[in-house]
Amino acid sequence: MDMSNMGGMSMDMGMNMFQTTNIELARGFWIIIGSVLGSIAVLRLLSLYQSRTRLRRLASGSIRHPTRPTNGFQKVFATMTALSREMSYPQLFISKAWLSWMSPPPLGRSLVLLVYWIIIAYMMAAGTAISDGYFWERIGFRNAWIANMQVPLVYLLASKYSIFGLVVGSGHERLNWLHRWVARTLLLSATVHGFYFYTEWVLADMVELQISMMGPMIRYGFAAWAVLVLQFITSLGPLRSLCYELFVAQHAISAVVFLWLLYTHVPSYAQAAIWVSVAALASDRLGRTVLLVRNNFQMSAGRRLGHPARVKISGLQTTVLTIENIDFSWKPGQHIYLWLPRVGPTQTHPYTIAGVNQSTEKEKKTRNNSMHLVVRKHAGFSRRLHRFASQNDAQSKVLTAFVMGPYGHPPASSHYETLVLIAASTGASFTLSMLEGVITTDKKTFVTRVDFLIMAKEADEIAFYVERLQELKSMCMELNVHIAVTGGVTSASSSDLTRGRKSGHEVLSDD
Repeated sequence: MDMSNMGGMSMDMGMNMFQTTNIELARGFWIIIGSVLGSIAVLRLLSLYQSRTRLRRLASGSIRHPTRPTNGFQKVFATMTALSREMSYPQLFISKAWLSWMSPPPLGRSLVLLVYWIIIAYMMAAGTAISDGYFWERIGFRNAWIANMQVPLVYLLASKYSIFGLVVGSGHERLNWLHRWVARTLLLSATVHGFYFYTEWVLADMVELQISMMGPMIRYGFAAWAVLVLQFITSLGPLRSLCYELFVAQHAISAVVFLWLLYTHVPSYAQAAIWVSVAALASDRLGRTVLLVRNNFQMSAGRRLGHPARVKISGLQTTVLTIENIDFSWKPGQHIYLWLPRVGPTQTHPYTIAGVNQSTEKEKKTRNNSMHLVVRKHAGFSRRLHRFASQNDAQSKVLTAFVMGPYGHPPASSHYETLVLIAASTGASFTLSMLEGVITTDKKTFVTRVDFLIMAKEADEIAFYVERLQELKSMCMELNVHIAVTGGVTSASSSDLTRGRKSGHEVLSDD
């Protein structure tokens, strides 16, 4: 690509002058990322070793409380883990309804971002404050590399199948916050890159000349920057929630368009980061497609595509969806992406599975297993699903459901002696599945006591969970259930769930 003659100095000369330093910085950035991942992997191995040690003590029965550390190393590791967790929780929360989305991240996440920004700021500015003829150009090229090197990180953090989630032991939904902030930092770097080049051209009165010489390159670069700006604006809480389905659709399209624009803008010697991003995006889509085919397209005699699904309403705001003939397993706390062509022809939505996989191998082979999803009515898909379930003959109708997943890396809740599970409304799908996982597991578990708290505005919203909790109560070693209903009673069955309206809660316990 010819980018010649820029006021007595060639663009190629500038690239060659700064290229070595910029490449070293980009390489150093990914060495830091790799080192962080390696450190997290070591911590996970230490945690696994600690869990294995506890299990051996539990099996031997020699110690009353096997989860307590018994040597200096375990005490230090447990103390550091506890301190890290406690430090990560505090958050400055803005309580105003229309401003709550502006609340900063919790302290732990804020510290991670602070360290990341310090690294990026250093790389953006190190060695560039030299007052010579290359001042503007030097900073422009530097920030081009800083922006370019962050692109793969953005795509890897957004992938459902990536090395990050595997090493960190966290699902994509728990890394999404970092994906957004890294993308915003990328936008800042790209803005500085374009600003310094444009300022140099304005000072030299060469804007029209540069556009005439490098028109396509400049236009594609500006278009890529515009895509980043669009994603930044639409990802803000209020706009994202206005029409989330539209946001997801345009976000997926923009991810592909951005890489193509970047490919046409970036010189060939700097395109390695783009190809890594393409590989991350392609592997993620391939993994999703494989799961879609595996879960829904196993043909057999008399077998149709997808899974039969039945719906029923549970109050004015909640729909319970039962998907049948499931022949794959999942872990407690995992979620799936649901596609119901009859209700949302072009939409997939994530829902946590409300329960654990309790099928035997025989049931898996005969496809007799089922899963339950509890969906709260909002707008769009969930509203249409609730309207469909409200029809008189809805329960006699069988929908065809396509399931993608399961996704997520839930915490190992069986490694603790006491569990406190707190949820509001349909968030109890996660905590209920974690509870069922602890109670029904065949493996050794440390758990001896569980406190389960659930809150809802209306009792009907949590009727499904209360029914399951009544069944689990007789199976658990010590289960205390606290139910808080903050609104009015909407049906006759609600009063059965909310005895003691003065206190606003019911306690189911063994006491």
